[in-house]
Amino acid sequence: MLDKICLILIASLAIFAGSCQRQVQIPNLKDLNVLLIVVDTLGAKHLEAYNRELKNAPNITRLADEGVLFEQAYSAAPWTKPAISSIFTGKLPSQHNVRGIDDNLLDDQLTIAEIFKERGYKTAGRVSHTFISAKKGFSQGFDSYNVVPFKGNVHDVITSQEVTAEGLDWLKEQQAKKDGKNFFMFLHYFDPHYTYQHHQEFDRSSHYKGPLTSGMYIRKLRELIPTLTPADIEYLVNLYHEEIAYTDFYIGKVLDYLKESGLADNTVVILTADHGEEFLEHGDIGHTVTLYDELVRVPLIISLPKYLRPHVVKENVSTMDILPTLMSLDPVKLEYGFSGISLLDALTGKQALSPIRDIKFEVDYQAGIQAFKAGVKQDEFKLIHDKETKAWELHNLAVDPAELNNQKEVYPGDFERIKPSLQNFMDSQGATNGTRTEEQRTPEEIKQLKTLGYM
Repeated sequence: MLDKICLILIASLAIFAGSCQRQVQIPNLKDLNVLLIVVDTLGAKHLEAYNRELKNAPNITRLADEGVLFEQAYSAAPWTKPAISSIFTGKLPSQHNVRGIDDNLLDDQLTIAEIFKERGYKTAGRVSHTFISAKKGFSQGFDSYNVVPFKGNVHDVITSQEVTAEGLDWLKEQQAKKDGKNFFMFLHYFDPHYTYQHHQEFDRSSHYKGPLTSGMYIRKLRELIPTLTPADIEYLVNLYHEEIAYTDFYIGKVLDYLKESGLADNTVVILTADHGEEFLEHGDIGHTVTLYDELVRVPLIISLPKYLRPHVVKENVSTMDILPTLMSLDPVKLEYGFSGISLLDALTGKQALSPIRDIKFEVDYQAGIQAFKAGVKQDEFKLIHDKETKAWELHNLAVDPAELNNQKEVYPGDFERIKPSLQNFMDSQGATNGTRTEEQRTPEEIKQLKTLGYM
């Protein structure tokens, strides 16, 4: 009799455990709000959620701990305009054609805000860089879209507080209306971008006694590269981490409001970045010109705690997958021609992603500095082609995560296996044809671009 009771108890516990592991069905898109947070210039390896020793972003870490963290997420480009265009459209730069410094996001491109607006959502964007202003085409589909106010050079000012304040004002205003409409909100935080500013309340750099100072322009830092010591680089990285900590503090205020207001249960929060930052890993400071992981590997965290079990997805994904993932929650299935895919099965734990999926990224940039490259990540391998020098680089990130050694000759079979995918992609790209001519730049734009090293 005792044995029979024990068997019944064991069976009951097994059933209970199985029911606990069962996934809750995510609501249809029409029943959810969406908050998309993009932190400019936030490389994954510099963020606490990806490197717990850093202790520089407790609020984003909390978001990751409550949500799904994608360990190997890649941007479509190593600088802002094409990267955010790819997030907005779910397409590669050579498809939406925002590739150069003068290119704008044209009206013929269907954007994430337009899709949500078509579905009756209230749409708002609060951004902190003129690169993605309404003038550049990024306000398509937004009921309200503002670049937060600042004076002088955008790279000299600190804007996270203003982005959060304006974002919260809009959210509170919409809640007061009680009209039953859901919202899509885009918040863009710029402060981690150079110039690297000191934040005393998040101090990591005051012990430095060298010649560099807070707020130095990137052009000057690049001139000093031959003289920089390890202590100098550590100082710049510490300033950068202070900027991340400062930005995290104000992102935390938005996340806190969602919980306090009762919005958290039905608001999908997506946090990512447009690109990362280099600190001499490959001989430069800043971004734009390479496709190494310090520039194209970015954070991607998706949180909806009431419905998603916290876990880590290790397979390769792209920021172009964000829009297709959201659209997969819509019971009305439409064909949009995305380059990205839905990550819904990986989000819910229903099914793993393919380890041999191709993740592509590219840069076609000519404005003083030049870069014409394309790359693909497949399983642990990354293949990069320089379209000017015709050089090929193969990196096995499992054995050389810093991408310091071209391993094309070490893994010839893998090189021949992956090369056709990248070659076919480049053959399909077409010529780079900008959507705005150089002569249309204003004198102030030219001055800022030169000061900041973009020209």
